[in-house]
Amino acid sequence: MEQYIDIAKSEYRKFLSQEENSTGKKWSYSYVYFLEDLKLIYNLLCDNTIRTIPQLLNVCNTYNIISKSGKKWTSRNLLEIVNALKNFGLISINDNKPININLFCNNQDSLAEQDIKIFKNIYISYFRFREFHRLFITREQQLSLEVLCNESNPIYSFSSYGRFVNNFMIDYGNYKHIIEIDSKDSEIMRFWDVYIKWGETLNLIEKFPLKAWGIHFIPSVKSLNIVYFKKTMPINYSIFDFIDDECYSDYIYIPDIIKSLITKERFALEDIKSKLVDECINMPDRYRAQSTSAIFVQKKEEFLFPLMGNTYITHLLKLS
Repeated sequence: MEQYIDIAKSEYRKFLSQEENSTGKKWSYSYVYFLEDLKLIYNLLCDNTIRTIPQLLNVCNTYNIISKSGKKWTSRNLLEIVNALKNFGLISINDNKPININLFCNNQDSLAEQDIKIFKNIYISYFRFREFHRLFITREQQLSLEVLCNESNPIYSFSSYGRFVNNFMIDYGNYKHIIEIDSKDSEIMRFWDVYIKWGETLNLIEKFPLKAWGIHFIPSVKSLNIVYFKKTMPINYSIFDFIDDECYSDYIYIPDIIKSLITKERFALEDIKSKLVDECINMPDRYRAQSTSAIFVQKKEEFLFPLMGNTYITHLLKLS
């Protein structure tokens, strides 16, 4: 069933960001999407003979070192990485010297556990990321990774014009409002994409299109998604118990369960689907899985259905 939510009369607030400096230049917005690239260039700078952009470019060309995106490095791309490393306090401002040559655990392209920990610290502490973190919690809550993962709220992001997200609906039940990025602040809108990419790479954030649930805003908007910090599902958690408590009907559409679990519990989608399959197999006397062939599943909602064997579970039938 399609659902339309009227936001025409919503309360709008301005997205507040810290001023940079008297020149108005936005140097603190680093548009680096791949953490592997930051690690790579940092490790190259750990060589005392490599400190400048031309030196970095020469090494990359000589040894055919490419970026995580698969593209060859350019002076401009390298400068973006170096400026980001400066913003994050990993190298010195003047001579590009790394703070610690052993910061990252190895020279491999992939991110090791130690690397992930370093980038999580940057993600939670860097002030430009923190400005977006505040969207997920109330003013009274202290901002920390623990609070974001255990006590935050989902938000709804969308674009009212252009290709960048510029609005966020904050929903506290009976209290809703929209936070809007000013049209002149395109650098903030672009940085939201970086924020999401980091959050997904660090396995902290999930983002899904609301059209998968048939949800639309009026007036029409683009790129409407639900975004949330994932909370770990307890080992003994029961989705069947959750369904009983929520008073669903005897015939239950799986995406409806998933949306409730995401908005109320903030569990990871794959954890939800895995638990559903597990409970259908181990507790067949409570709910029976109703499956269908992939040809009958719409593309926009396919990712919401758990796979059991070669078929998708689309509904649950209550038995007791």
